[in-house]
Amino acid sequence: MDNTSTHLWKDWRLHLVVIGIVIITELIGTHEIPVGAGAILLLPMLYAVIIGLGTFFTPLINKKQSKKAETLVFMSVTLLIAKFGVQAGPALP
Repeated sequence: MDNTSTHLWKDWRLHLVVIGIVIITELIGTHEIPVGAGAILLLPMLYAVIIGLGTFFTPLINKKQSKKAETLVFMSVTLLIAKFGVQAGPALP
């Protein structure tokens, strides 16, 4: 493991912000907006991305912390997109 990844686990303030975002988004929950024959789902992951972008512009997160978390965010969004693809694929006619 390189030096950056070991320091990522020691950054307790960043972890507290992330846990706070997770708790808030889970309390909001999933919302469904019916549109014709289908529906638009607003999932907690969407809220987490929006809140996370908002916290970037506050003093809660500095540039050094955001640079450390960049790789983990990229991996989690990639997994989210893959999950949507796997769920949507079989539903196509």
